[in-house]
Amino acid sequence: MTVRVLFLSEGTSDQGLVSHVEGIAADLGVAVTVSAPDLRWLRSRVGHSVTDKLRTTRELGGAYDLAVVQRDADRGSPDLRTTEIAQAVEAA
Repeated sequence: MTVRVLFLSEGTSDQGLVSHVEGIAADLGVAVTVSAPDLRWLRSRVGHSVTDKLRTTRELGGAYDLAVVQRDADRGSPDLRTTEIAQAVEAA
């Protein structure tokens, strides 16, 4: 079974982290397919919040087993970011 992973980042400079997700999966012996959509290419503007990105991805019809959400901790503690992501998942 191949695990379908959605990778959501803050910007294009974070795309290099996809190879780390793939490497961790390989180390664990898990086959993965990672999708890291660049939502900036959509005609309709997508907000910057995690909720906006998750909703847009769902509207596009993607089916995923795991979502990896990259958020920098430069604007708050890791606990704040964890709460932000959890609330976004609940809202989406």
